[in-house]
Amino acid sequence: MGSRREAREETLKVLYQIDIRKENPEQIMKEFWKENPPEKEVKQYSRLLIRQTLEHLDQIDSIIKETSSHWKIDRIGLVELNILRFAICEILYKKDIPSKVAIDEAVAIAKDFGTDDSGSFINGILDRVMKDSISRQLT
Repeated sequence: MGSRREAREETLKVLYQIDIRKENPEQIMKEFWKENPPEKEVKQYSRLLIRQTLEHLDQIDSIIKETSSHWKIDRIGLVELNILRFAICEILYKKDIPSKVAIDEAVAIAKDFGTDDSGSFINGILDRVMKDSISRQLT
């Protein structure tokens, strides 16, 4: 498994804990990595992705609400929600990551950590986010 994939999985785990524990994100990251020490580059990318996701969380959640027209955000499982969050962050704010790579990685992680339907759900939402993002860039 590549270091970026590991970093995304670490990101999911930390974002999930932040949602559950509702405590200081920096403290949660510190505790998580003390108990689960990753390689330096895994930790670096995960920390960056977590911080950037949290920095843009209101906008990201708004995009999820708009894009998942048949699902209220509070009905989306926390695993799927946090995968969507960091993947949307990569699509919108990480210009060095191709959108298709962010989507493929998110779908693979959803299949590993979510339910049987998580992969297709994540793929559908992120595909729409990517297309909307491209449309906004063209106008």
